[in-house]
Amino acid sequence: MNVRCQVSEGLIQQYPDEYNVLMANAVALELSGSTPWALALLKQAVALDPARIVDREWIHVNILEARVRNSTSQVTPAELIGIDLSADQIVAATPREKLDTLLNQLLYQLNDRYFFVQEAPDQIFGAMLYAYADLLFLTDRQTISARYYDMAEEYGFRPTGNTARRDKARQKHKLAEARRESGGS
Repeated sequence: MNVRCQVSEGLIQQYPDEYNVLMANAVALELSGSTPWALALLKQAVALDPARIVDREWIHVNILEARVRNSTSQVTPAELIGIDLSADQIVAATPREKLDTLLNQLLYQLNDRYFFVQEAPDQIFGAMLYAYADLLFLTDRQTISARYYDMAEEYGFRPTGNTARRDKARQKHKLAEARRESGGS
């Protein structure tokens, strides 16, 4: 057993009810590839502070659960964020405030992971990016969403079903680029 694991286990034993100790160790284990143990510590940490799971860590739990399943099938954005953004009737019934909150929660998780995802493909990160692009599009940020749709595909996410939002975002982005290049507004 390496020294880092011994230190980690010692801290967890010494501070079993400390949210920050459990979270720091969960993240370290996640980064080292010990996903099942990371998931167990993450769940233990959020049990100590349930407000955190409501705030943003529920997405983190879903990400680790998807990694533990390690299925060969593609993870959907709905599995990670708990809402099927490809279903127009669901989106239409979702209040704008909820979409904005979800956008911010997902951005927090993307920012946490961006520098740790070494290279593409990482299909789960791609699914997160695709969900983020959909949320940007749905909250009136269509032009910028095109970049995130493209990044999602670069990370290995392949959308199934309706891609009308993605296609419209790409079209708006191209028009904005053409206006910018021509010096128009």
